[in-house]
Amino acid sequence: MYIGGIDSLFSTGAAYFGGKQLAVRFWPGRPIVEPIVALGDTPPLVSGEILYRHQGLWRRFPFAERNRYLAWQRGLIKALPTLLERHASSAGQGRLAINLSTLEAADPRVCDALKNSELLPRLVIEWTETPNAHEAIDSASKHLSLLSEQGALLSIDDAGSGVDWMLRARLVPASIAKIDGILFQQAASGDATADAFCRTITQSAHELGMQVVAEWIEDDPQLRYAIDLGADLGQGWLFQQNRFNPDRT
Repeated sequence: MYIGGIDSLFSTGAAYFGGKQLAVRFWPGRPIVEPIVALGDTPPLVSGEILYRHQGLWRRFPFAERNRYLAWQRGLIKALPTLLERHASSAGQGRLAINLSTLEAADPRVCDALKNSELLPRLVIEWTETPNAHEAIDSASKHLSLLSEQGALLSIDDAGSGVDWMLRARLVPASIAKIDGILFQQAASGDATADAFCRTITQSAHELGMQVVAEWIEDDPQLRYAIDLGADLGQGWLFQQNRFNPDRT
């Protein structure tokens, strides 16, 4: 999902089975925070996103989807204080974003882990598009609304990548909508249909009072398109590499 090789909390190793090399993900790894920057004068609600995914061999176990709370207990929750201290800026209200799938948000153990964290008011929870999880949407929305009442901000992730971003936006009091990166890049490259979808998402989100994030911004033409689109915030490799190249304009 994420670009530039910045994709997870897992460290990567290699193993061999039947003469073939397999990628293996080990928990825990080093968290990566990708900056989210303002594209205009409006102060951003969030300053970065913690990039992590449960992937590799973990996803092949039948119990994986229902037991991801282990990652929260052993890794992410433990890492949050340091991540917030290092990366959350005052311009972004000291908030960092984390992803939750519909199944993760519906899991009461994940909800409790976040609800009991004193760091909750400094987080933006991105509700991601989750295929084949419609039966869990109601539980997920209730849990996320509860976390919102206790101080977290909510973001609708992957807008335009599937069928339920508008449903998710209706079910919870979201403050941010994030345009799907693939859709954004297609629109920025001149795809008229993708452009129409991006502009519809931006207009709808603004009418609902949400800030809009354009993700996967990798170069200056894509940045100019995001600004022309009316996106409030930008995220992507362009800003990540500028962190290490401050003289770039």
